[in-house]
Amino acid sequence: MGSGKYSKRQLDRLGKDSAFQKTIADDKELERLFNAPKRSRDDRITELALALGGCAALGEKGQIPAPCAGTLLLLGVMESPLLNSSAPPPRLLDVDIALWVFVNGRAGLSGVSCMNDIERIAAGLCDDIGVDRLEAWRLMQEMTWESFTGMERIPASGGPLIKCRFDLAWFAGMTSRIAEAANISATEAGWGMPLALATHYIVAHHERNGGKTYEPNAGDKVMARLHELMDKRIAEKGYK
Repeated sequence: MGSGKYSKRQLDRLGKDSAFQKTIADDKELERLFNAPKRSRDDRITELALALGGCAALGEKGQIPAPCAGTLLLLGVMESPLLNSSAPPPRLLDVDIALWVFVNGRAGLSGVSCMNDIERIAAGLCDDIGVDRLEAWRLMQEMTWESFTGMERIPASGGPLIKCRFDLAWFAGMTSRIAEAANISATEAGWGMPLALATHYIVAHHERNGGKTYEPNAGDKVMARLHELMDKRIAEKGYK
């Protein structure tokens, strides 16, 4: 029987077949495919740009570099509301500090000894380069979340949605995984490689070691698996 070509009577019988409905409900392969993350073309283009170290244009002159693990470490230690989706609207200074971290990274810490120094240096940055604070904040949030979408392919990893303390323990764990997966130094893993690329190295390493992953945009495979189960049941019961 050709896959996907079923008579109304066959579909009606399958719909009333409680054993078949249970088979579908319990099928682990269907569950895996249904839970696969959905990615649009624009999503994939944005992720690729970040993975290649691209910058997001901001206003006429501004640019925001793709974040690395170190970017989030600095923001986490500074308790930036950028990393807290339930935080109240940011202060103007919060936006300036986050943008300062994105733009300068570890190099910006030279000569800085305390949070007061960072606030003093970063204050007014958006005004100085002529960018809209709300637009800058939105872009930095999107870039951060987009950088973690690769992790959505690992079941129960949580992707960017999982609550996390972006502290030294997180940084050490993340950079060690990236360094092992990509065969690079811990310094390059933490401060050089964009997270959007690093997370895919982690997924690839997970797969090489026998770990299961979701496959993005698996709609066609969902239907193929469903038809496979339908064909088998039709043959077993002789549905006409």
